[in-house]
Amino acid sequence: MSPSEMTTALASAAGIAGEWLDVGGKRTIVSPETKIALLTALGLEAGSEAQARESLTRVLDETRRRRVPCSLVLHPDGRLAAPLRDAPKGCEARIECEDGRILEWRVGAGEGERRDLLDGRSVEERTIALPDLPLGRHRLVVDGVDCRLTVAPSGCYEPEAVRRKRFGITAQLYALRRVGDQGIGDFSTLALAGEAAGGAGAAYLGVSPMHMLFPHDRELASPYHPSDRRFLDPMLIDVLDAGLPRDEPLEAALSALAPTIAAATATRLVDYPAVWRVKRAALEALHAAFARARLARPADPVFAEHHAFVEGGGEALRRFAAFQAIAAGEAGANWRSWPDPLRVGDAKTIEDAIARDRDLFDFALFCQWLADRQLVRAAARARDRGLEIGFYRDLAVGAAPDGAEAWAHASALAQGAEVGAPPDPFSTEGQNWSLPAPNPLAGAREGWAGLSALYAANMRHAGILRIDHAMGLQRLFLIPKGARAVDGTYLAYPLDDLIGYIALESRRAKCMVVGEDLGTVAEGFRARLTRANILGMRVLRFERKGAELLAPAGYPRISVACVATHDLATLAGWWGGADIAEKLSLGLLTLSAAGEAIAARLEEKRGLIAALVSAGLVASAPSEGAALDDATAAAVHALIGGSGSLLASAQFDDLVGETVATNLPGTNRERPNWRLKLSLDVASAFAGRRARAIIAALAAGRA
Repeated sequence: MSPSEMTTALASAAGIAGEWLDVGGKRTIVSPETKIALLTALGLEAGSEAQARESLTRVLDETRRRRVPCSLVLHPDGRLAAPLRDAPKGCEARIECEDGRILEWRVGAGEGERRDLLDGRSVEERTIALPDLPLGRHRLVVDGVDCRLTVAPSGCYEPEAVRRKRFGITAQLYALRRVGDQGIGDFSTLALAGEAAGGAGAAYLGVSPMHMLFPHDRELASPYHPSDRRFLDPMLIDVLDAGLPRDEPLEAALSALAPTIAAATATRLVDYPAVWRVKRAALEALHAAFARARLARPADPVFAEHHAFVEGGGEALRRFAAFQAIAAGEAGANWRSWPDPLRVGDAKTIEDAIARDRDLFDFALFCQWLADRQLVRAAARARDRGLEIGFYRDLAVGAAPDGAEAWAHASALAQGAEVGAPPDPFSTEGQNWSLPAPNPLAGAREGWAGLSALYAANMRHAGILRIDHAMGLQRLFLIPKGARAVDGTYLAYPLDDLIGYIALESRRAKCMVVGEDLGTVAEGFRARLTRANILGMRVLRFERKGAELLAPAGYPRISVACVATHDLATLAGWWGGADIAEKLSLGLLTLSAAGEAIAARLEEKRGLIAALVSAGLVASAPSEGAALDDATAAAVHALIGGSGSLLASAQFDDLVGETVATNLPGTNRERPNWRLKLSLDVASAFAGRRARAIIAALAAGRA
């Protein structure tokens, strides 16, 4: 085998694609340099033929020649069986069940099928029957070799509430306003919005990711580039309604903060650093009062509640709190520059750091408990007011490389490569999201326990979970660090296994799952999600043939219909061309390109108007040049209300007629991404004419 062939074989064994097609069908052949860089990122050296050969042997030993796989996902609706390699004389086997039972037996002698491997070796493989097992995560041991065995349902949870079509509202939590907030949408605002949505007949309220961001740099505001997706950001805590013991020092501290809170509330944009300064001061005062009360009356049930939360969070919560304490101390915020013992998470070094910074450690635990407590209360309040399905949470595709999650799972991530997207009509140069990717070899070794824990954490107190860029369950587009996006390629993941893990967590949490399947989608991917009862997305603006809209009645049942997403212009902004004007002002479009965009937009508007007229949703065609009125906004939502989709969503921005988008992909500080508050507070928004018209139109279509 030549050096080039050896590299190609190794890349294939590792799941690195040798070629890829963009959304337009253009074929790209992956260079040897890209393959070698990505192999190195996966811990597989391939700089020379000898290195590549050694790495290939190691990969095949771990995957194809192992007595049993590192991990295996089975389904109870079929025969439970596992592959067994090179054991013609039989062997001893046992299963350690999740419930504590142990099942032991002897596998008899038998011949298997001889399979040739990429490195010239071969393996004899046969299938062995396993005993009946309940749903759950078990451990199969054959001849002393472990396999993380998961028995998963074939599909995700579907509640009684969706036996008929339902509608909901989606919102950016930080942008929501209420009387008495502290400069940002928080859990109390979420409760208020959930109550209002439920009272208006909505079955769910979608909310932007509530992931932990970066306390040391609150200018890093994107909820899709967080520090840690497993934990909540304490900035979302309502510090004035904590429901905790109060005393005179606490009252004095909160009173002193009142003018600063009032100033933060009055701003048009979320001033993240200012909001966090005041919230952190208030949280520190609450934590101190909590400690004083615990000394004075330790038997109060609230302290047992706190203790139970900390104990239930286990080692993951403990290490997260340790990270926050260390990052706030002398070591600094970027864990990649920490001394080696801290950087690699040495247990004794971490315990020493906790002891040294005990107050910071306890404060981080306190904030997580209080955030979770307020989210529980918000979910209960919303459901009590009729929000039958509940909150529709959002899981970002990845976490930042310098954050707490990447530190906790560094050994399970590809190092030296970043997740992005290939070129498409919206980004002709491709995109680099600067996110690390899971290493599928490492994931298999642990039975993807980290992924399961991540999904479980984000399904807490939710009725639906949306997976951002769900195509990442099958493949991610990886770019060698420092390279152009076009120089990347796809890395494969075990789609069926990952769906199994997600389905198990979905059933346990009684939480539906939505997969954001927009962009470059591999053939057959959407059908696979549908079989697993994972809802896809149908965006009205994308569902077209040229300028002509496809009939929403033809959308598949297992989907969520919407007019737009947070990465697109609002309905009023799109109608009036505000997004084109903004791109022109930012230099993202030339004058001639803007002219072409305006002409194309006019054709798209005509297609939308034709669809409204054809469906009988407007008495006469609205003027193309006039501002979007309430009746037309409602008619557009009536289109998706009458779609074949199980769920249909309206964006909060459209309920109040906002014209500026919450985010513009491809920009950072040029505009206020993730900072713009809504022009109306929650109560006023739901009382407004446009909101009432849109909700009525959606509801009528769902009947």
